[in-house]
Amino acid sequence: MFHDTKGSRDSIATTAQPDTLQIRLKMGARLPAWAQPGLTWVTGHALPGQRPLWRQTPQSQLAIGLVLALGGLVTTLLLLHLSWHWSPLVVLSVSVTVSGARFGQTNLLHQIAHGHFCGRPRLDRLVGHGLSMLLLLPPLDQYAAAHIVHHSEVGTLNDPDFAVLRLLGLEAGSPTKVLVRRLILALVNPRTHLTFFRTRVLDHLRHGVLRALVFLLVQGALVATVVHAGGLTGWVLGCGLPWVLFNVSAILQVLTEHVWLCEHEDEAPSAHRRHLTVGRFMGEMPPEGDAISSPVEWAGWWLRLLTVHLGARVLVVQGPLPGHDEHHANAMSDEWPNAIFLREANRERRVYLGVWGLRAAIDLSLRSISEARRANPTDTVDAAERDRLFRGM
Repeated sequence: MFHDTKGSRDSIATTAQPDTLQIRLKMGARLPAWAQPGLTWVTGHALPGQRPLWRQTPQSQLAIGLVLALGGLVTTLLLLHLSWHWSPLVVLSVSVTVSGARFGQTNLLHQIAHGHFCGRPRLDRLVGHGLSMLLLLPPLDQYAAAHIVHHSEVGTLNDPDFAVLRLLGLEAGSPTKVLVRRLILALVNPRTHLTFFRTRVLDHLRHGVLRALVFLLVQGALVATVVHAGGLTGWVLGCGLPWVLFNVSAILQVLTEHVWLCEHEDEAPSAHRRHLTVGRFMGEMPPEGDAISSPVEWAGWWLRLLTVHLGARVLVVQGPLPGHDEHHANAMSDEWPNAIFLREANRERRVYLGVWGLRAAIDLSLRSISEARRANPTDTVDAAERDRLFRGM
C-alpha cells in the first residue's frame, strides 16, 4: 500500500542517548535507599543490580490489571455517593481505570498475542478473549495478526502502527509544528474516538454469533450495573470518559514507542530494529544540592515527579512499557513481567537508547517523522483498510 521512505537517524541519536542511566544513578545517590523501589516504579528505570521487591508472574500481572480497571470503576461509583468534598478524587479513580484498561492491552493481551502468557494455550486464549470483551479491547486474533506485522515491519511505512498515525494526519516530511497541531486535533476530535469505538464494537460482533452474544451479554451487564449504581453520571465518569482517555493514551503510547522511518546503514538489521524502540523513562535529573540548601528546587522536582511524570507513567507508559526496547530485543523472554529489571541487566550488552520524560519522547518521535522524506501523496487508505488498521490500537 505504501512506498517505503526513510529518514536520517543521525539527529535522532542526539536526543536519544545510551547514557540514560546517569539520571537514575543521581537519584540513587541523592535520595535514601528506602525511596529507590518507588523511584524505580515511577521512572520505569532500575538501578544496576537492583532486584524487584517481589518477582512478578503472569498471574500477578493479570490480577493487577483487573484490580486497577475494575477497582477504579468501583471507586468512581462509590465517590459519586459521597459528599461533594470527595469529588476531586474522581480524577484519580478515572485515571486508575484507564491505567488498568491500558495495562490489559499493552501488557496482558500483548503477551497473549505473542503466545507467551501462562504457557497454557487454551487458558491463555480464554483469558485474552475475556479481557478483550470486558475491557473493550481489540479481539485477540485481530490484535495478534496486526502485532505480528508490527514486529516484522517496526518503524517503517508498512508498520500498522505508523499507518494509524498517518491516518491521524501525521504525514512523513511535515514540519514539526504542523505535526504537533495535527496530533492535538486528533486527540480532541470526537471522530477519532467514535472511529475507535465503532471499530471495537463491530469487530466483536463480527466474530460469530456465539461470540457476539457473549460480548453483548458482558457489555450489557457491565453498562446496566454501572447505570444502576451511578446513573448517567456514573456511566459518563465510569465508562465514557475512561474510554476517551484510553484512546488518548493509546495514540501517545503508539507514537512514542518508536522513532519512525529512520535508517542507519552501519547497523545490522536486528540492531537497527532494536534501536528504533527507545526507552521512555518518567522523571528528570534531581537538583544538585540537598533538601536543606535547595528546598525550592527539591520541592519543584518532587512536584513534577508526582504529578507530570507519575501521570504519564500511570496513563501512558504502564507496566514494563518504559523499557519496551527489551521486548523488541527478546520478545519471548519468560521474564517479561519483570522487564524493567531485565533491561538494566542487559543494558551494556545491547546498548539501549532512551529519553527522560513523555514530552521528550513525543518530540523525538515527531522529529523522526518530520525529518523523513514525504510519502507518495497518491497512497491513500480506503474505509475498509482504515478500520482494519484501527483494530491493532
